[in-house]
Amino acid sequence: EYTGLPGEVLSTTNSLKQTFRTLNTFNLQGEHKFFNKELSPRLSYNVASSRSKQNDPDFRFSSLADYIPRGGGWYNRPVVGATSSGGTPTYSKHLYALTSGYVNGFGPFGIMQAEPNGRRWRNLDEKNYNFKADLNIPFKLFGQTLAFKTGGNYLFRDRTFTENQLFLPGSNFTSNKAVPLYDAEGNLNRLVSSEFIGVKIPSANQGEGMMPIGGFLYNSQKSPNNYTGYFETNAFYGMVDLRLTEKLRLAGGVRFEMNNIGSAVDTADVFLDPSLTAGGSQIPLNPINPNSVYKTDYKPFYSVNATYTLNQNMNFRAAYNTTLARPELREITNVFEFDAFQMGLVVGNPNLKNQFTQNLDFRWEWFPAKGEVLAISAFGKRIENQLVKVFSLQTAGLAATYPEFPTIQFQNDPNVGKVWGIELEVVKSLGAMWDPFKNFYIGANLLLAQSEIKKTPQRYEAIRSLDRYTPKNSPLFEQAPYSLNGWLNYENPKSGSDFTLTFNMVGERLVQINLTGEPDLYTMPVPVLDFVFSQRLSKNIKFKGYAKNILDPAIKTVYANPQTGGKWYGNQYINRSFTR
Repeated sequence: EYTGLPGEVLSTTNSLKQTFRTLNTFNLQGEHKFFNKELSPRLSYNVASSRSKQNDPDFRFSSLADYIPRGGGWYNRPVVGATSSGGTPTYSKHLYALTSGYVNGFGPFGIMQAEPNGRRWRNLDEKNYNFKADLNIPFKLFGQTLAFKTGGNYLFRDRTFTENQLFLPGSNFTSNKAVPLYDAEGNLNRLVSSEFIGVKIPSANQGEGMMPIGGFLYNSQKSPNNYTGYFETNAFYGMVDLRLTEKLRLAGGVRFEMNNIGSAVDTADVFLDPSLTAGGSQIPLNPINPNSVYKTDYKPFYSVNATYTLNQNMNFRAAYNTTLARPELREITNVFEFDAFQMGLVVGNPNLKNQFTQNLDFRWEWFPAKGEVLAISAFGKRIENQLVKVFSLQTAGLAATYPEFPTIQFQNDPNVGKVWGIELEVVKSLGAMWDPFKNFYIGANLLLAQSEIKKTPQRYEAIRSLDRYTPKNSPLFEQAPYSLNGWLNYENPKSGSDFTLTFNMVGERLVQINLTGEPDLYTMPVPVLDFVFSQRLSKNIKFKGYAKNILDPAIKTVYANPQTGGKWYGNQYINRSFTR
């Protein structure tokens, strides 16, 4: 529909995948009181380790492009036994290709072969070690019992990922390129059948000593996605919990944390397309460091909370804290994964760093009766180096001599983002209004937020080439303008019955920044209705069940401007739509 070619273009994607997972865990936890006294220190600890494995045997994937030009078309068919690169022009009603190409600026050689078609064998082995301890030391000050708390947390994750691949006949990285696709008339089942795969049975006219006629033979290739990596965090904290007056309580502290994230891509014996270096390096290769390391020194993160108790049913709270969001190991590693829906490669970014957030929150809460809550909150956030997903293309333009794929990767936004809003919460017992409903509770939570960040010059100019009226600011990545939650609960302790109906809907969210000219990607609001129940059958037996996604709405991702109902100048352009 959007190709602009004189004819119909069909794109068919097939994926067949089975995954085997194993998980082994060990956990030791305890709590100790040192002395049998009122102000005795208490120590709690947790030691945990786990090992998880994931095996994707024979993961099969194909992306077939079928172009039906008006009046047919011509393709070049190599001459068997010819020593030159020439061939015979051959007519066909369909022009076929298995979607593949290159990505500039990535991979161990500065250019990455994007060949999603084929069969892959993947193995992931990850070990996790987590050690945590907390020490609570009570003390008296001005007649009040207060507490000093300190502790530490250590996490280490070690990962090994291996992948080997088999190209399909018809791949652009094989000697005959798309010729087998034409012979199979675009039928992928024929393409991988014995008609094309394997050594052929000798024919009657094959003379003694002659070489057998060969079909396509699979040759296992080492992919550029093999890597090892580690993820380490080490933190310790100290805090005090003070009751300054009978009605005022103050708790605050500081946490120091360091991060050490690294990975190494195995580049030894990785398959490299011969055409990249044939004829005196037709495409220049620029080796890139396959190792990624992100390490930070100990950095303080603060937290302070104040609570004023007006009476036994009403509180005023104020809080300030600083937090961080770390990049994942896969996100900094220079490997790739093909995204069939956007015809691009999800790649790592070794230059990622932690996102830093400052939070300020004010809350009033009232408890009019047992189990009932009425609360109003106002909040604000300031975010630096926000982690965002970016769609971009490094291209040679009209000078390109090979197909070029876009990339999808996480980046840090260099500008500072801000969020502010309010939150309303209510929980009400229906029995207070009518006694037969005494076991029913209804609750709702509504969040309204406004977010803003200035677009980078690259982002602004990219969309301005298509939309001259585009604003210079944008909502923050994955920040919804509203969130609505509601629930209805029936609980009968006498009969052991518990039924809960929940509803949830989140407003549109920016999920991808596009630097290729088209509008950014937004997810549309999705109403979700779930039902969960449990029934006590006996003292030791309870029956539980649920019904999820009762409404089964379409989940849409669209190209749009913010706050337009998922449209771009009155029209809806769908990137992806599906139901679960």
